[in-house]
Amino acid sequence: MAAAHAGHPDAATGQPAGGWDWLVLPGFARTADGYAARRMNLPGAQMSALRGSAVAAAVDAVSPDLFIADRHPFGVGGELTEALELLRGRPGSRTVLGMRDVLDTPEVAAREWETVGGAERVAEAYDQMWIYGDADVDDPRRTGEIPAALAAKGRTTGYLAHGRPDDEGAPAARPYVLTIVGGGSDAPTSPPPPPRPSLPAATGT
Repeated sequence: MAAAHAGHPDAATGQPAGGWDWLVLPGFARTADGYAARRMNLPGAQMSALRGSAVAAAVDAVSPDLFIADRHPFGVGGELTEALELLRGRPGSRTVLGMRDVLDTPEVAAREWETVGGAERVAEAYDQMWIYGDADVDDPRRTGEIPAALAAKGRTTGYLAHGRPDDEGAPAARPYVLTIVGGGSDAPTSPPPPPRPSLPAATGT
């Protein structure tokens, strides 16, 4: 038996496999001042407490084999702390922190790790870190965005995609520039066009 937890309104649109069901948490939305309730008329601290209680109750009831947290090691406002403490006492449960491959400058990333208690605290809470990307393109373990205390637990998954075709088609003409505008809600509705840099003329040797 397994349970999935998500605060996004589209989280439960797919048909779960046998033994699975969705527990959809009330959602947060990012604002200029941080995170706020997407729809409920509750302050952030109460939202975190509500979500944290729901996740902890599910963990206690289900004892999952695998628990994956995305981006925020302890959730918004520490909401995952109780659930992670429960999981630490259950040897059959594995904990994974999922992270994108590009975080920020090493200095900004270091400050973010400190706000959650430091990389050592995160390393104690999680068995592995899955980095959603390709280490040959960008590896946050090498750039310093992921501290040494966590780097040893990190592994890259490659780029995730839903419905990727088997035939990737002909290689793109070069130079090829890929513009990524964020994770859906983070991106503007109509992103600006990418810059058109002046490329040096090819020279022979």
